[in-house]
Amino acid sequence: MAELSKADGKSEYYELLALLASDGDDQGAQPSSAEDTEGDDGFENAFFSGIDLEEEAADHRPLEAPVNASDFGDPRLQFVFERTKENIRTACKVNTKPGPRKNALRWIFVPGSPDKYSLEFELCCTAMGARPLVLRARTQYQLWKAGIVLPEPLDLLSVSLPHAFTSEIMTIIGLEACVGLADMIWSWPGISGVFLRKRSQDILGLDEQGYRMALRELMANGFVASGHACLYFIARNPDLMTAAQLRRFSFSRSIHGDT
Repeated sequence: MAELSKADGKSEYYELLALLASDGDDQGAQPSSAEDTEGDDGFENAFFSGIDLEEEAADHRPLEAPVNASDFGDPRLQFVFERTKENIRTACKVNTKPGPRKNALRWIFVPGSPDKYSLEFELCCTAMGARPLVLRARTQYQLWKAGIVLPEPLDLLSVSLPHAFTSEIMTIIGLEACVGLADMIWSWPGISGVFLRKRSQDILGLDEQGYRMALRELMANGFVASGHACLYFIARNPDLMTAAQLRRFSFSRSIHGDT
């Protein structure tokens, strides 16, 4: 697959991410059965969007518009897109069984993990012109939206919290404890608050006050959100944005850097 060309000169547009809608239409979106993966428009429109429009069009249409396989002229790229879509959907569907979800998350978060077609996530991203860190962050966000609680951390070989976010946290908040806590949450989407508190004490040496302050800052700045007493690294929280901010918001454009 290494010889694949990027999509018709528009590689910078294909981040495959959604405008985070304020009405939450994508929350809990799921097919009627584990096999029903076609026609799940709620999920596809919520996640697999991302042709960033040029500035002159921004006042007339949303910053990100839905994209599908037909937007890629090369049939091989269409296949890569469909495989990426299917693997991420499997990871984020509410009714996915534990085994397939674990395999899908390993494909997304562990570099060099091939799927059943011997495709690797980062190679697929390169072919489509997408940044892996953005799709990984958006996957974490979607797990929160769907209320999925993982019974264990991501695979030990999974990528840690990307540098783009550690740098942003240090710039905005300026606390090393926040970076450490964010990395723990990234590595275990849906970690319970009780267990995170214990891990932060054992690994980061945070006392109760330090833990509460770090978590409060992460949540106040939109990096972390909670659900059912569990915590998720979501990168951007639309609940903290005004209507005007949401209209101009692009998930992919808000994230700077490639690592």
